[in-house]
Amino acid sequence: HYPLRRQRQMCIRDRFARIASKIGLKEGDDLGALEDARWFGRELDDSDAAELSQMLRAQPLPSLKYLKLFGNKLSSEGISSLAAAIPSLSGLERFDLDNNTSDDVDIHDATRMGVQRSGNHIGDSGAEALTAALMATPVPSLKALNMAGNGIGDRGAAALCALLRSSSISEMNLIRNTFSAATALELAKTAVQSGRAVIFCSGLSGLNADATVASLVSSDLSDPDGVLLAGTLHMRGAMPNITELRLHDNLLGDSTASALADVIASGVLPSLLTLTLNCNCIGDEGFAAFANLMRPGSALSRLESLGLRQNLLSDHSMAALANCLGDGAMPALQQLLLGNNALTADGIIQLAATLKEGKSLTALRVLELQKNNIGDAGAEALAQAIAGGALPQLRELYLFHNALTMAGEIAVKSTGAPQLTRVVASLPKMFDDDE
Repeated sequence: HYPLRRQRQMCIRDRFARIASKIGLKEGDDLGALEDARWFGRELDDSDAAELSQMLRAQPLPSLKYLKLFGNKLSSEGISSLAAAIPSLSGLERFDLDNNTSDDVDIHDATRMGVQRSGNHIGDSGAEALTAALMATPVPSLKALNMAGNGIGDRGAAALCALLRSSSISEMNLIRNTFSAATALELAKTAVQSGRAVIFCSGLSGLNADATVASLVSSDLSDPDGVLLAGTLHMRGAMPNITELRLHDNLLGDSTASALADVIASGVLPSLLTLTLNCNCIGDEGFAAFANLMRPGSALSRLESLGLRQNLLSDHSMAALANCLGDGAMPALQQLLLGNNALTADGIIQLAATLKEGKSLTALRVLELQKNNIGDAGAEALAQAIAGGALPQLRELYLFHNALTMAGEIAVKSTGAPQLTRVVASLPKMFDDDE
């Protein structure tokens, strides 16, 4: 029967010559044995998807394991057409439709082939169509579905929640879409309820459990992305090697901070020493979630460095911090970076009073408060607390760009604390500091 099968495949190739040429099928290719369809970055549009769907239905590919269509020009219409071909892909294990990539090998292949990767945008309707097809004709072998950066909103994500409940998918890459943080949280909860460790952010580097540093710096992560990241960390279980989590220079907000706090409280990152969240959009609600873990003996008691520079913190955050700093709180913290927020004298006065009364932050060496608006009153309250024995290991204090007058600067520089070797209360006007 082999000659007959080859003849049939040749007839199918001739019938669909245009799309076969566009996806790179060659004369000698055995379609029935194809396992890895690398049809990425080929500028496939919705009309191409319709023709490809017809070809797949005419020639089922039961051996196909990996269907890679990322970096094309597919919209909801194209995905709806491809969804009709799902029954012909009974052995499919991975389906990549992302607007990015999660496979370094594919990046190199795309570069070598000289293809211009554009972007899919399947949206809510595409997500719903694909979900409906996979629920109507389940593909038990399918474990990975990659739809990052596809403009999927709350409606499409709700459909994908239903797919998570009814399938055995263990990887559903959904970062850089448009659904809300609340919907991201619902996705994570659905995955947890399914009893599977679902990965929602497989396209990100820096999450190797064997590494000591998890770095996702400048990764264009939104608040919903951060929630999915936290959910993924939670489901992966304990990562005892990770000592540093770097998430600065993104767009993470309160929902991410709260979700990360839950992850830390659950013991997933038992060895965490450094948490860097500088240059994000975290406000008082998110900071309060971290502050609750700063109580004596709580989950962040081993932390050595906390970076929240250039976020959206106000005096409410300082009130939350003051409320949690009892005797013995944060005994290992050496750096607290709170510069470039919206702190005023009221918040610093409340924090200073707590520091003066209790023995907390006793290992702190660097305190950044620059580029706030604490004024002379805030600076003087902090100086008095330090002079009274608070922060006994403090070496560096940064207060520039805080509307201090000469009186405030003098108060800070004359605390009488011999260990305080670097106080920056003002900068020359010609010096433009980005910190």
